[in-house]
Amino acid sequence: MFVISAAVDQTDTSLSAEERLVEGLRHAGPSITITSFTNVIAFWLGATTSLDALSSFCLFAGVGVLMLYLSSLSIFSTFMLWDVRR
Repeated sequence: MFVISAAVDQTDTSLSAEERLVEGLRHAGPSITITSFTNVIAFWLGATTSLDALSSFCLFAGVGVLMLYLSSLSIFSTFMLWDVRR
């Protein structure tokens, strides 16, 4: 969320709100995507361990990171657009 906010804040203020959000997501999207998916893969690989508690933690942490990624791109982006319009 901080990366998206900073990227949108650095866009040209003469653009429309939608264009600013698209430009900000275009700049921040690749880094957020790479970071989130490497974390998800690392946690899911950790879920293959023989320790039940650690396996459960890694599985749920991977799902949590994936859900945070999806909510950042959908829910937070919607609120960010409302804020930029304001």
